Amino acid sequence: MRYPSEFPPEFRNRVEAEKIRAGRDFDSEKQASRWTSDVEANLRHYILRTFLAFANEARDLRLWPVDEMDSNCREFLRLLTIDAYFEKGYDKAGGRLTDMTSNWNGAILSEVEREFMNTSEWRQYQDVLLEVAEASPKANSVATANQRAVINTFITKVTESGRRITRKNIWTVAGYKDATEFQRFQRGDARTTSSAATTFSRVLKMKPKAFIESLEKKREHK
Repeated sequence: MRYPSEFPPEFRNRVEAEKIRAGRDFDSEKQASRWTSDVEANLRHYILRTFLAFANEARDLRLWPVDEMDSNCREFLRLLTIDAYFEKGYDKAGGRLTDMTSNWNGAILSEVEREFMNTSEWRQYQDVLLEVAEASPKANSVATANQRAVINTFITKVTESGRRITRKNIWTVAGYKDATEFQRFQRGDARTTSSAATTFSRVLKMKPKAFIESLEKKREHK
């Protein structure tokens, strides 16, 4: 399954884990189904369950504003539907289920899309989008202020230990070549990736001595 390039591995792993669980449930339900229509309904549930897992992870990542998130989620759904149909789109006798996508452009068929949008999973997806759209600017401002305070405290602590440092030294120790990711982290930007946030948080918890040693090593390897 293809993911957006900015989607961190740990988030992909959680989506894949849910996809495996949903696939196992689909296989069990197919064996218990009497009608092909039941198998098709279960396949749609398998797809939407995985899709919803992706949407939930995208929300938690705060990667995109709501319009970009909706666009990326719908593209994930399209690719997922294609993969699911070719991997699992068979009835109990091995016959092909009804097509779910157009053969000539890979788009989800309009009737299938309508079926998706009439499910409880789609309503949950709409709730996720609403949550992203209504994210409180005040809460983001508080988070930004807190992050700046942590950074300033760290710089002061290292300076008091006998070595004056800059913000550039922090992103250098974190392994970045420029300030872009650090600036996003510092201002609480929604595009800050989970891996960047984890890395900068780890650096800001370092002891002054360990930080200086790491900075010197980075400079030696330039």
